[in-house]
Amino acid sequence: METYKILMFVAGTPTESGVGGGEIVLWKTMEELAKRGHTLDVVLPKQSYIALPKIDGIIFYSASKFTGFRPLDVRSAVSWWRKSINIRNIDIIHGAKPEMILTNFWAKLKKKPLVHEVHYPRLYPYSLTDIRKEGILNHKAIRWSLHLHLDKQATKLSTKAIVPSRYSKEELKKIYKINENKIEVAYPGVDTFVFKDFGLEREQRIITVGRLEPQKGIDTLLFAFKEVLKNHPNTFLDIVGREGAKNYKSHLKNICAKEGLTRKVNFHGFLQQKEIVQLLNKASVFVMPSRIESFGIVLAEAMACGLPVVSAQVGAIPEVVRDGETGFLVRPENHIELANKIDELLDDDILPKKMGANGVRRVNSNFTWAKRIEVIEKIYSSVL
Repeated sequence: METYKILMFVAGTPTESGVGGGEIVLWKTMEELAKRGHTLDVVLPKQSYIALPKIDGIIFYSASKFTGFRPLDVRSAVSWWRKSINIRNIDIIHGAKPEMILTNFWAKLKKKPLVHEVHYPRLYPYSLTDIRKEGILNHKAIRWSLHLHLDKQATKLSTKAIVPSRYSKEELKKIYKINENKIEVAYPGVDTFVFKDFGLEREQRIITVGRLEPQKGIDTLLFAFKEVLKNHPNTFLDIVGREGAKNYKSHLKNICAKEGLTRKVNFHGFLQQKEIVQLLNKASVFVMPSRIESFGIVLAEAMACGLPVVSAQVGAIPEVVRDGETGFLVRPENHIELANKIDELLDDDILPKKMGANGVRRVNSNFTWAKRIEVIEKIYSSVL
């Protein structure tokens, strides 16, 4: 097997509360590439540079922390670029974020291939029309639109674009107007040594994991949970995830108070991986009522723990969940349909175990880090 020297840009570590799924995917990709014998120079922000693990084949470099003033933190972006130009003898550059537009120019000058990852689950508001829909004075909508315009240019300048699902590939073709031959699908993986079924006795608990923001549809789940309690009054709901949208957690707690759910719903906030695995092994059903998803890695993690899942049929979720085999897919924002499928699993002793076992097999066959790295290596080989 041919090995490469890779310059990689990683925005955070998996143990930080502020990182998202895209950052975790890049971090795990970095680790797995090193295990395969590749050498990596990894640039990451200063807040991530403390207490980093020592990994054979990886050298870490600290650059300026991004302040959050997107769409382009010029000072920090230049810091990352300057750090990278001091790294020599690189075969390929791999990273994400619109700030890579500077690295794109440098890669072209050095005649080095650049692989750009795009993990956004929602590629809008993008046009002026979309901004008007969100509210012309909505600062977040304007910044997000500019952010995506920059990302579009970074993606067009790159040698290859990597997306986490076939759904994302179609979205990227449509919105960024990019030739499909430039876009490669590499599914994220699950660490099946960590996310696994311990064979414990399941409790009457429903669990969901994800940032607390409207996109995740937790409000729909709360209304569904109220219906579930009519038939299963001893059931509890665990909600795991940091607050991703301002005041959304307060909104959810207000729903709980109004609907009489407060004593039945636990808001755990951000948890480390081992704590999440423990909760997944206690629960009976995993629910993901998202309004949109570019992949939904937590679904695959729940399946790896032997849990049947109930999820909205949106975005890339049908690529992860087999309806009727590893769980159920329901119409988005339909809390009655969601409640009915949860009830069906709580009422049955055999079906949840059957779906859980099917889910474990599906993850092992399709969503491992080893399979993702095989795809990444093929991409590297094709551009070199």
